[in-house]
Amino acid sequence: MPFWNDSKAQNYKAKLEHKMCIAKEAPDENFDLSDCNLSEIPPGVFSMCRVFRKEALLLQNNHISNLSGGGSLKDLNQLQILNLKNNKLSSLPSEISHLSKLKVLDLESNQLKKLPASFEKLTNLCHLNLKSNKLLQFPVPICSLHSLEYLNLCDNPKIKYLPKELCNFTSLKDLEINAEHFVYPNPDICMGGTEMIMKFLCD
Repeated sequence: MPFWNDSKAQNYKAKLEHKMCIAKEAPDENFDLSDCNLSEIPPGVFSMCRVFRKEALLLQNNHISNLSGGGSLKDLNQLQILNLKNNKLSSLPSEISHLSKLKVLDLESNQLKKLPASFEKLTNLCHLNLKSNKLLQFPVPICSLHSLEYLNLCDNPKIKYLPKELCNFTSLKDLEINAEHFVYPNPDICMGGTEMIMKFLCD
């Protein structure tokens, strides 16, 4: 399968090659493959993250539908930031649990309907963006992520209930939801913001 769609293929190929060279030669902690029109992650990217000790992998604004192309997710066990915003992911592999040091995960504007059970092992996550997906309900694995400070569930209209377990999220400072979609807590409480929502759930 080609990494690029047909349009402007050579320009995107040159852009990718340039970014791959930068990742190898620059001391930057970021591995930036954003805006490369990728339909899959190039082979060896995950092992390069390990070898060159990258802390951030930036893959936003592509057409990636799965994470299988980049190699073994075990190679990302030191990664702290993963940006997959604006891709075509419909699911995440259970091996996502290997990203045990991940602090920031951006999955906005994908096609996720649920999260794998192993997602609960990402206990160092502080920032989780799930805006504009197709989640069918509040993802249960999130209930184990007690280090979360930011959680965005906006534009997932099928999520109508928040679990009482969120009361255990003592670090949560910013919960972003569309109040009008919710049954529990009711929209009036949801419109009151994070503090009011948490107070309601903890009472």
